[in-house]
Amino acid sequence: RLPLICTRDDGAADDGELSYDGALSGSADDDTSVVTCDSGYVVSYCEVKTGGLGSTSDGAWVSTSGDACTAVNAGGGDGVIAHATCSLNSNSADGLPFYNYQQDSGTSASLDCPAGYSPHLCTVHSPWLQNLDGNTNFNDVGVASDSSRCEIDECDNWCRLSLICTRDDGAADDGELSYDGALSGSADDDTSVVTCDSGYVVSYCEVKTGGLGSTSDGAWVSTSGDACTA
Repeated sequence: RLPLICTRDDGAADDGELSYDGALSGSADDDTSVVTCDSGYVVSYCEVKTGGLGSTSDGAWVSTSGDACTAVNAGGGDGVIAHATCSLNSNSADGLPFYNYQQDSGTSASLDCPAGYSPHLCTVHSPWLQNLDGNTNFNDVGVASDSSRCEIDECDNWCRLSLICTRDDGAADDGELSYDGALSGSADDDTSVVTCDSGYVVSYCEVKTGGLGSTSDGAWVSTSGDACTA
């Protein structure tokens, strides 16, 4: 048996980031366009792609679970489109989640990252346009020009801020995870198996302990791509 893993000629596998546009919202006040990341992914960037903060858009916000980016249409707007980048929800080098999500709302709002994290992206949303029109801390798509200044003051009723933080001491993984299977038994044809998590497939498979033709019968990859067996 000779398993063969093939890769596509016309494009590399993604680097753990996928970009999406939400559907165009309705044109009524507070209608929304939403991007929801696939299982295993979280929002690493969020904006109102159609712009118009403080005129045709009420801004954008990220869920505290990190799975969704929402853009909000303003009264008089023709509809908005949310744009988001979804990244693998991996752990950093110390085992803590690479991405952390904060949110605050009120007449004044401000956010900081917890210890060990740094600001990555800050967005603003408010149903009252006067709170956003002319605000120099946020650009036309609802994103702060300086994510370390995730703050807004003197809002009528309320403004909402969302802050995405990233872990200081380790990068998110690049979409590849390596595993060793459990040691097999010592009987003939006993196996050691690595089964990939949902959404992943095998890109490399070997008998780590070696010995092909003497102490090992070799290794094979399932045709579904989800398992490596020694």
